[in-house]
Amino acid sequence: MIRKWFVAVSAAVFPLITAVYFAGRSVTAEANSAPPYWEGTDASGAIVKGEACPVVVEKEVLTLNIGSLPRQGKLELDSYYAEAIAEYSFYNPTDLDVDMTLLFPFGEFPSYVSEVAGDEVSAVSVDGVETECNVRHTYARDGRYSFDVDRDMSRVLEEKKSDTFYREDMPVTEYRLDIQAQEKDFAMKLKLSFNAKKTRVLFPPELGARLSISGGDMYAYTRFDEYEEKRAVFYAVGEPLDAVVPKLYDDKEDRELGASYTSQNREMTFSQFAMSDWSEDTGVSETDWYNAFVDMLNERSGVGGSVDCFSLTSGDLMRWYEYDMSIPAKGRATNRVRAPLYPTVEGNKNPRYEYSYLLSPAGKWADFKGIEICINTPFYLSNGSLDFERRENEEGRGFSYVYTRDALPQGELTFVLTEKDAADSDFNVFGKDFFHPSLTWAFVTLTVLAVVAAVVTVVVVVSLRKKK
Repeated sequence: MIRKWFVAVSAAVFPLITAVYFAGRSVTAEANSAPPYWEGTDASGAIVKGEACPVVVEKEVLTLNIGSLPRQGKLELDSYYAEAIAEYSFYNPTDLDVDMTLLFPFGEFPSYVSEVAGDEVSAVSVDGVETECNVRHTYARDGRYSFDVDRDMSRVLEEKKSDTFYREDMPVTEYRLDIQAQEKDFAMKLKLSFNAKKTRVLFPPELGARLSISGGDMYAYTRFDEYEEKRAVFYAVGEPLDAVVPKLYDDKEDRELGASYTSQNREMTFSQFAMSDWSEDTGVSETDWYNAFVDMLNERSGVGGSVDCFSLTSGDLMRWYEYDMSIPAKGRATNRVRAPLYPTVEGNKNPRYEYSYLLSPAGKWADFKGIEICINTPFYLSNGSLDFERRENEEGRGFSYVYTRDALPQGELTFVLTEKDAADSDFNVFGKDFFHPSLTWAFVTLTVLAVVAAVVTVVVVVSLRKKK
């Protein structure tokens, strides 16, 4: 009978204890169910442009000084202090002088920085002397994008690229369709007939088009809301379209709507089309912008090579320092590069500031003999990809997180900073914030219910025993 009583009580209490556990997790997570998410950038090590280079890195000293963190909203660069300083000790073991061009990628503009080249300061020196440095740009922003040394470095070109489809002199036809509809809210289905080997159809993001193919023809589907201008604009690169047949539908009742259309076409070259949003104010060269535009179209191409959402801004571009340096035969040189650092920001109570620094490009050197990484910050570090040793700063303010190895570590450097200690983070379910008011209330309530259920179970078991 004792065993049956124990089973009965367990059956009542265990689900409630389980509920307490998951209630605790859900209460904590609820505050971050839709946290702000600001995209940060990757910084990286220097890369030699061109063929294999015999130069050896005897040591790299990487210092990350992070004195302040981005706040919600637009970031003022003059009040923000976070930088990466990479200092390389190079050795040329050959009997020949080495002249080389180096590329140092330092990320895209994050979403919380105004697209102004205010942080692109000349920050490269060789043997203590500042050297001339160009800022180059390549396409980077895409939902599937991740940095690849060989692919991204090959995008830094001195001339406009020769693409397998897109050419500077290729004709582009702009189609502008004004719609006079009988309804306020409706959907439009465009039937587009063309030769996919000779034409690409491009839709701007504001049209929100979705592409599909049926019966050898392409269809573009888009919705129009009450407050939108009833106009559809899209482009054909290459030969003009054979036919454009628009139809309007009421999605709710699945019926075709009556409408009248006014069409207007405009022609230009692909070079004019690609450069239509470029200006000197972007801080990007004409060559880099054109090449980035072509790479963007190729990466976003979908049905039949066409693109249902093309858009390029200076915020979509990876930025690179490009500079030259020479090392004499059997000689040594020191190269110092400074680059801005921007984290990805998640959370609102105790936000997480996620930093990334790419170490893998250093594997391109002939040899890499040692690295020292030091993160100086008044904030707390957690989730580091490397084993850092925390030390108190000499002034007693903040910390230095140090990592030293005699070889290049595997993988990339990633870590998280928080303003509070990690144990006090709202991301730690059973940290110091476990007894959150809502969680405490849930815990007490469910505990009382568990006790009541246990008492009721005991009473029932005893009553049944007496009856027997």
